[in-house]
Amino acid sequence: MENWEYNELIEAVQEVYGELLDEDRGHRYAIARLSEEFDRMGKMEDVIVDAVIGEIAIKNEAVFVGIIAGITKR
Repeated sequence: MENWEYNELIEAVQEVYGELLDEDRGHRYAIARLSEEFDRMGKMEDVIVDAVIGEIAIKNEAVFVGIIAGITKR
């Protein structure tokens, strides 16, 4: 597990999100992949990642319900 600075982790999630959007597979796909790629990093890291994904998700009208349920559960 890598040690992340708060802002560094946020920027990494946002950067990967942008890269995934560049694949032209849509927001739902990008958010689902983010949740897989940044899963189980550590308790605090998971909370930060969930907050960033949640912020991205509320800006889009269609999001996979399973991702939101996972964020809520954690």
